Amino acid sequence: MRARMLSFLVIPGLCAPGCTTSLCDPERYPLVETDEAVLYVDQQMGWAGATGTCEDPFGEISDAVGAIDGPTTLLVATGEYGGDILVSDDVAIHGVGADLVLIGGVESSVAAQDGARLHLEGVGLRGAWYGLWATSSTVTLVDVDLASSLWFGAFTEGTTATFEGCRWLDNGPGGPGEISGGLLARQSVVSVTDSELRDNAGMAVAAVGSELSLRRVVISAVATDALGELGRGVEFVAAAEGEAPKSTRRAEVRAA
Repeated sequence: MRARMLSFLVIPGLCAPGCTTSLCDPERYPLVETDEAVLYVDQQMGWAGATGTCEDPFGEISDAVGAIDGPTTLLVATGEYGGDILVSDDVAIHGVGADLVLIGGVESSVAAQDGARLHLEGVGLRGAWYGLWATSSTVTLVDVDLASSLWFGAFTEGTTATFEGCRWLDNGPGGPGEISGGLLARQSVVSVTDSELRDNAGMAVAAVGSELSLRRVVISAVATDALGELGRGVEFVAAAEGEAPKSTRRAEVRAA
């Protein structure tokens, strides 16, 4: 069962199996309810050869991903983590906040491929060529910052992607002309809800052969085109609460 974020409140004595509160401060990690295996990641206290308990956490998210066996939830403490994290399994990565758990990288902060099921929540992706690179996968991002990527904040191909409460900020300065920006979708089904795309170079949203749903999305300070030249012919489906869906190129999008 997919992990569900509950809160960041401290509940004394609550920890995953094998964890003792004397060694695992529950304030360090997000509080998550899950039936999956749990691994802990802590840049300050962890190391590469860890077992992944809160007493012995991994130091990098990539080390924890490499150790998973079956559906797994990673609980990540505050820190700046290395990127180019490749996911091809069923993985949920929960951080304590998008401004507290930062994932860098060179090619991408996080990449999902080969049928992966990836859930990202409470983390910040920044500084790589792509914040998220997802091909032939199912990805869900909740409360994630996608910032300062050189090409696109998120790229999807042959993927079902859901973004909730996400922020695309300052992406695209290294891309080739206008072909850069916030979100690029190819042959994908993408839903973006309660999110913001701001100060992205090139295009805010671009799509090729994709179905996109934008609901309560704000696009502002776009360098060239809010919806992008690659978005021609793509319908953006939107509907207010209780109303039937309608299709329009600019449904529920505010361009400032």
